[in-house]
Amino acid sequence: MNDRRAFEAIYRKHWSQLMISAYNVLEDREVCRDILQDVFTDLWVRRRTTFIDSLPSYLKVAVRNKVFKQLRKGYLSRKHLDSLEKISFSNATEDLVNFNQMKESYEKSLAELPEKCKEIFLLRRVEQLSVKEIAEKLFISPKTVENQITKAQKLLRSKMDGVLLVFIMMYLI
Repeated sequence: MNDRRAFEAIYRKHWSQLMISAYNVLEDREVCRDILQDVFTDLWVRRRTTFIDSLPSYLKVAVRNKVFKQLRKGYLSRKHLDSLEKISFSNATEDLVNFNQMKESYEKSLAELPEKCKEIFLLRRVEQLSVKEIAEKLFISPKTVENQITKAQKLLRSKMDGVLLVFIMMYLI
């Protein structure tokens, strides 16, 4: 069997399950398709240089890492953190403990935000209000809302970077 036919067989066998895993977290078909495209493109490019012990595990971890990267690009809302539990892990007990530690760290970091900053961030990310709606609700300017959201994101990223790095590295080794 040549490389191309083997790759097509792998793609057909694993694509739908990987798509479901990514979609359960991101709930955006286009982003999930892009993630799968990246994972399978990378697999094709590295087909002769990378030794893969377990292809299903490799693909799951690759998709999971891309999903985490996508979440970090955007935001980590409570909804997304809760839906991370839907990703199937190879060692569910250990992974659930690690996930809960990451979730606790996120909630602790969120609690440490200045009160007004946290309120605005939660209105935007949890309640999904627009900048304009938040400004009207709190009687402040839209620019103040944007500044507070940016401040919250920077603070959360700075506090969470270490936790996310450790969490992700645990699954790459």
